Amino acid sequence: MKQRISQILAWVGAFRLLISFFYFVIRAQADWMLYGTLIISLLFLGFFMYSNAKDLKNWFQWKRSTSYNFNAIILSLIVLFILALINFVGTRHHKRIDFTENKLFSLSPQSIKVLKALTEEVSIKGFFKPSEKPFFDDLLDKYKYHSDKLKVEFIDPDTNVALTKQYGIKKYQTIVVEKGKREARIEGVEEEKLTNAIIKVGKEKEPIVYFVTGHGEKSVQDKERDGMGVAKEELEKEGYVVQELLLLSAKEVPSDAEVLVIAGPTKPFLKQEVTLLENYLKQGGRLFLLLDTDGNNLGIEPILKEMGVTARNDVAIDPFSTVFGQSAAVPVITKYPQHALTKDMGMTTFYPMARSFEVQEKSPRKNMKVEKILETSEKSWGETGSLKQGTAKKDGNDVAGPLVLGWVAEGNWEDQQIDPKQKMRMVTIGDCDFANNRTFHFSGNGNMFLNSVAWLIEDENMISIRPNQAQAGKLFLTDVQARFMLIFTVVILPLLIIGSGMVVWWRRRRLA
Repeated sequence: MKQRISQILAWVGAFRLLISFFYFVIRAQADWMLYGTLIISLLFLGFFMYSNAKDLKNWFQWKRSTSYNFNAIILSLIVLFILALINFVGTRHHKRIDFTENKLFSLSPQSIKVLKALTEEVSIKGFFKPSEKPFFDDLLDKYKYHSDKLKVEFIDPDTNVALTKQYGIKKYQTIVVEKGKREARIEGVEEEKLTNAIIKVGKEKEPIVYFVTGHGEKSVQDKERDGMGVAKEELEKEGYVVQELLLLSAKEVPSDAEVLVIAGPTKPFLKQEVTLLENYLKQGGRLFLLLDTDGNNLGIEPILKEMGVTARNDVAIDPFSTVFGQSAAVPVITKYPQHALTKDMGMTTFYPMARSFEVQEKSPRKNMKVEKILETSEKSWGETGSLKQGTAKKDGNDVAGPLVLGWVAEGNWEDQQIDPKQKMRMVTIGDCDFANNRTFHFSGNGNMFLNSVAWLIEDENMISIRPNQAQAGKLFLTDVQARFMLIFTVVILPLLIIGSGMVVWWRRRRLA
């Protein structure tokens, strides 16, 4: 009876020992439950060995079968030890691998950049129900993986009433982000919102972006398809203050203007307005100029000429765009130069009805550097004729590609001095429609717009790719491929299964 009990305890002890191993592998930490299970397992195994000492001694005689059994046990223990060691090392030097096409289970490059740039501690408090904690932990674990400057705290509003009242929390799923005396709040568990909140608390002041009005520009108040309302919303999400500026009534560009945006003007600027823009740039201003094809003779051409640039009166036509299902009048840019503004642009951008620029190899200004950032393919051309009939054909009056659709300028306006405070920056793109309400979120268009603003104010950490959104995967098949798939799945595969069954049946019948 004693021997029978010892054998049962031995099996229970071995089983509990195995459970302890997997518990450690999964949890990657030792606690009282693990230690308790190990002690009980060792006591059970010890009782078995004490009760069966004579039998064990005989079993361990070095016979051939005993040797094989012993070697098998040793090899099993070695394998278990290696697995435990791999898990131990993995918990301290772990690496995340995301196999989804759009990296949906990884943070975006922008979020990673923001986290790696943190130099001070940022506090993140999440007020969630206990049942919602896994969603909160899943997102914040990704953030903590890239920075040790985050102090994350989960708070149940129903149990920690005092702290909930202190922060004035009214809703579940509220996250409070704090850095020093600055605070930002968001609702929900979304990477974009959380990253923008971290950006906001990290800024000493909110940069102001002015959109010029009075010349037929696209309005940031316009919510229709051709307006710039979405651009305004996205800028505000990233901590910018967006305001409009009627240049005609201003004596000068406001001193708090971090960036001045001129989005698709159609009417000419007055001479005094051009003078205001020139003075703004001479004093180190930052200008984002978006010129559509219907904006000619605007009066600001002398500013471009000072930098060695001429805006052509044409429409960029690129047959390469048809590969992406677009019209040839919607140039598609897939390759970018190694400029600070575009080097991280891994996404395609689209520019409907864009115009091109002629950029001199060397700027007339000694201390001014002009670089191309957007160029079409070699098969493109600048169409100077009418497109009313819906067709375009290259002729002798058209400019052959590649065409420059975007360029940047940086440096000092005056040749005789180099004052860092008067170092201006300018981004010019021959299209405004790429950033309107209809196309802002199309592929990388929004990133190009926001990155341009970030480069203008020299906020390099904001130049990146924004968080990805889940997209439905699509498989495109040609007619031949579709017919083959139909025949293979409906005809060939069923026939193979039926044929295999008949062969097996025939062979068994013969053997019978």
